Amino acid sequence: MRVLVTGGAGFIGSNLCDALLKRGDEVFCLDNFNKYYCYAAPHSERYLHRKWNNLAQARKRKRFHLLETPSGTPVDIRNAEMLQKTFPARIDAVVHLAACAGIRNSQRAPATLEEADCIGKTAYLATNVTGTVNVIHAALARGVQQFVITSSSSVYGQNDPPWAESMRISPLNVWYAETKRMMERQCKVISELNRTARFTIVRPFSVYGPRGRVDMLPGAYTEGALRGTPVVMNGNGSQKRDYTYIDDVVGAYLCALDRSFQYEVINVGNEHPVAVRYVAELIEREAGRKLHLTRKKADPSDLQVTYASTKKAQELLAWKAKTSIEEGIAQTVAWYREQR
Repeated sequence: MRVLVTGGAGFIGSNLCDALLKRGDEVFCLDNFNKYYCYAAPHSERYLHRKWNNLAQARKRKRFHLLETPSGTPVDIRNAEMLQKTFPARIDAVVHLAACAGIRNSQRAPATLEEADCIGKTAYLATNVTGTVNVIHAALARGVQQFVITSSSSVYGQNDPPWAESMRISPLNVWYAETKRMMERQCKVISELNRTARFTIVRPFSVYGPRGRVDMLPGAYTEGALRGTPVVMNGNGSQKRDYTYIDDVVGAYLCALDRSFQYEVINVGNEHPVAVRYVAELIEREAGRKLHLTRKKADPSDLQVTYASTKKAQELLAWKAKTSIEEGIAQTVAWYREQR
């Protein structure tokens, strides 16, 4: 299979590229390599080359192709003309992961033009909504019919858990969660206008593990423990998250690629929400060091619990998460220690 992975240098994307290559697929990676990691967390200088490092193994494979313009610059999904000109031929499926991520950073006012490229409402609208439509239209123009599109568990808002795909979604956050809902609506409209196109919308829940995003708790706390630098805990740590290990998430994407639906929305979660403070304790145990916690008031958009129902994933994808939080955190800390 010839697969285009947008956001292929990111956390989920790079791990997916490796998995696709391992099973014999040909991979085309699209990423604009913006500096989100540098603005999303303290000590930004550490993350400047994170995305390039994520692709270190993939770039050694002959079946891996990084999309660039004729002048050698990365392709940006916000630029429809650039995307149309560089979109590869004879693609069997598109896995769309490229996005502006992070709830809090979507609400920040960027301080510079460079920061505005990946932080704040304009970037989120242009990337998560317009950029997604650009990718789909460019793919349809090349005859691609199969799409696996990444949404977010944050679209559920304050629904009572566990969250099922049949629920009416009600995002609390305007610029991240709402743009993901807008993106889903656009995909639904396109699927109705193009009846031969097939769409699987994936809603991942709190993904963590090796190469994890630097602005998410497992990665930030692990680095804090290993480096002895302070980290922030919002609220008292009783909030529960449905942490889902990266290998399980990648497995769900592979299952989605190997199946085809007219239009389906599918949760990808662990079904075992755990308290933030318990994750902090696990990280301390694995790192062998105490965390230096700075406590802050919980953000109004910070939900008390996220909790996926994965019944649909089990039925349609024959998929279920296998990695416990204890095993996943152990592997995460081991990876960070090795990378240091």
